[in-house]
Amino acid sequence: MVVSEEGVTPFPSTRNVPLAAPLGWLSAGWQDLRQAPLAYASYGLVFALSGAAFWLVLARYPEVMLGLVTGFMLIGPFLAIGTYHLARQQELGEAPSLKDSLTAWRANLPSIGFMVMIEVLLMASWIRVGVVLIALFFEGNPPTQDDLLHLAFYQAHYAFVSAYVLVGAGFAALVFMVSVVSIPLLMDRKIDAISAIIVSVIACGRNPGAMLIWGTLIVAAISLGFLTGFVGLILTAPWIGAASWHAYRGVLLPES
Repeated sequence: MVVSEEGVTPFPSTRNVPLAAPLGWLSAGWQDLRQAPLAYASYGLVFALSGAAFWLVLARYPEVMLGLVTGFMLIGPFLAIGTYHLARQQELGEAPSLKDSLTAWRANLPSIGFMVMIEVLLMASWIRVGVVLIALFFEGNPPTQDDLLHLAFYQAHYAFVSAYVLVGAGFAALVFMVSVVSIPLLMDRKIDAISAIIVSVIACGRNPGAMLIWGTLIVAAISLGFLTGFVGLILTAPWIGAASWHAYRGVLLPES
């Protein structure tokens, strides 16, 4: 049971989904995009411009830039709240409103704010750990962007790549588990952040295969956006956001 200002409400229940479910979520998200391209593209443009701005500002500090770019994925669920709201409106048969989606976080401000704090702390921790890893493997001499890419991929510096990817994957998996369901749940229902996190972890534990596939698809889509000079994020970021709403709906039973 969950206690809110409005009383006691049933604790959200999860359900099993097939391994192919993530493909259905992507398809549903794509249909949402096709029905409201301008609203979703507005969010995609924000993602793209933010990524490009971070890249330009931190180009001289690759040890920080790498952590921030990968950390970008860690706070993605919060940044995508507006797209969840658009998808929810479409699900209810309403006309998607960009204006309304900009304040969707107000629906459950204290709990969403708490989740944001958790994600920001995790991102800051990851950036710090990434800087430490680079310092250890590059003997305390901060490499340039070209040096880092050259040493990591062209001089068989596989130990660094392996450590960086492994630790980064650990952070990403943790954030994914606690936020994949919790953030859309917080926007959709009156529930506290801790309960929402528990529901999210339970959903992942109940559907490890489907959630692994879903997480992989998210990383692939966002990485594609990065590899296109952030331009691809105009499409991939809101698409994943809309699809994430359907993922949330897919793994949770409807309210009784």
